[in-house]
Amino acid sequence: MGAGKVTAELYGSGSLLKTAREHFAGLMSGAADAVYLATVTWNGIFPLSQGVSLPGQWGGQMDKYNKAFEPSSPLPKFLNENVFSAKNIFAFFGTCDNRQYLWTKNKPVKLPGDAKGLKLRSSGIIPSEVIARLGASPVTMDSGEIYLALKLGTVEGN
Repeated sequence: MGAGKVTAELYGSGSLLKTAREHFAGLMSGAADAVYLATVTWNGIFPLSQGVSLPGQWGGQMDKYNKAFEPSSPLPKFLNENVFSAKNIFAFFGTCDNRQYLWTKNKPVKLPGDAKGLKLRSSGIIPSEVIARLGASPVTMDSGEIYLALKLGTVEGN
């Protein structure tokens, strides 16, 4: 990679830094030089930035969402200058996809009411609220725990 000029070590989800909090702590302490996280995982760490993950915020218009998160647009500039810089970290924004999918085990969910009673993995406050409004029970966990949780029946979907 980089014709000998750059060396990168990549670690799968949960193998180097286990949780979203560890990702940010690891970044700030120098354990990692860069981390990748979805915006919903900032919950509790950078509350001001959580608004970008509100369901329906972008009205299903991916072009609007993508434009808002272009590195040169006002939103990333605001977050970097007013939220992240205080912790000496900076985000390079950009996205390929912000659609949310619901994956379930044993019970297909075709309509919102079909989720009622299921235990669904959540990644934070906003996703937990959405899950609860569907009549399901949110179980907060990091992505590295999903496979085992599904296997053991701790959750029935993600």
